[in-house]
Amino acid sequence: MVLDEAIFSLPIGELSERLEDEEGFHIVRVLERQDAGRTPFLDAQAAIRDKIKEGRNDEVAKTYLERVKRETYVWNYFEAKDPASANN
Repeated sequence: MVLDEAIFSLPIGELSERLEDEEGFHIVRVLERQDAGRTPFLDAQAAIRDKIKEGRNDEVAKTYLERVKRETYVWNYFEAKDPASANN
């Protein structure tokens, strides 16, 4: 709450006093401020669709990598118990 008040009330470029909240001490400077706006429905819909596709693609990739890791045998020359068997 303290940080929110400082962020929304400080003039741009001005350094705050030392602020204290439950997480610790802070000093903030507002570099720029952008007025809130509205996003047209079609733009929001497209952004949501892209996020859903991205999430699905991430999940497919994660599942594929887990399967490859599970099914692929990885052998390390340096971890061989018997150095003679590592040459075979």
